[in-house]
Parts: sequence; C-alpha cells; structure tokens
Amino acid sequence: MPDKHERVAGEIEIALRDNEYRPEDERAFLLYSDSMIVASILRREYGDDDYIHKEIARVARLDALEEVKQVAIGGLLTDGGHHKQWYLEKILGLVVDDVDAVKQELLLEGYEWEAGIAP
Repeated sequence: MPDKHERVAGEIEIALRDNEYRPEDERAFLLYSDSMIVASILRREYGDDDYIHKEIARVARLDALEEVKQVAIGGLLTDGGHHKQWYLEKILGLVVDDVDAVKQELLLEGYEWEAGIAP
C-alpha cells in the first residue's frame, strides 16, 4: 500500500496530466492553474503552507528541467549551427525572464549575437 506522500504525488500527477499537451500560448495560464491544483491537493492533505510552497517550487523545477532537456535533445539531433543557435536561444528563454535583455547586455559588452533559424 502506498504511503501518504506516494498517494498524494499520484493524485497530483493525475490532476496535471490533462494539461500536458496544451498549445504553447496557453502555457502561462496552465502553469498558474497547475500550481493551484497542486496547492489545493497539498493544502487538503498536509495543511502546511511552507511545505506546499516548497513542493510547488520543486515540481516547477522538475518541469522546467524536463523542458530544457527536451529542447537540448532537439538541438543535439539537428544539423546546422544556425539551427543549433535557435535551440540555444530557446533554452536560454527557459532559464531567464528576458532573452532580449541578455542579448542587449552581451552586445554592449562587445559580443556578437547571431540569430538562430528555426529548424
């Protein structure tokens, strides 16, 4: 018989599965709604807001790492430096809030930035 943590993790997984294949333009809303689903399940089971926030952050990190992994794999399996540059820009966009600000900062420091081309 699964312990409480395993049961709650399974319940969260089932609750979030419906949102897995949504279009990218719905992503911000879904991340918010996913966190609300997770929060309500955790609050019901544990009632500890500190634990809830830590668990939401942990789940969000795992989701972000999986997305970075998938984009990196796409880049590794694609030929052409201009396409690989596109993948690197996508990965950067997953880990910073404003890719354009990073780009401008690097340009001001004298670096060149070659725009990637989507595969």
